Amino acid sequence: MRAWPTRPGRWAGGGKRPPVVDQAGRLGADRHPRQREGRLHRPDRQIRNEVTQKIIAGKFALDPDAFEVTITAGIVTVTGQVQSAAIASALIGAVDRVEAVVDVRDRVTHPPQDLPKTAQSFRVQPE
Repeated sequence: MRAWPTRPGRWAGGGKRPPVVDQAGRLGADRHPRQREGRLHRPDRQIRNEVTQKIIAGKFALDPDAFEVTITAGIVTVTGQVQSAAIASALIGAVDRVEAVVDVRDRVTHPPQDLPKTAQSFRVQPE
């Protein structure tokens, strides 16, 4: 059976991506599209070490003890606080690119940023 797009941007079955099939052509609905052959056998502790040591401590020069990193079946949850939204976004993006990471749950917080001048004019002024 071959899946063809039913309308632009949609595949038979309603998804935006083509279905995942194995080498025999069987549907692999239980697998995430980002899970590729050879990437499925990496232990969670190896992923955690790479995230904490190479990314948090190495690339971003942050204290890895200030972050909680949990991994379950390739789904990484990062909890902690950074100085800005830009650092939080870059950190989560770097974690997302680690080999064998299926998804990242972003629980990284940062202090509120100053609003742009145009947004400040819309603030409700106390009476």
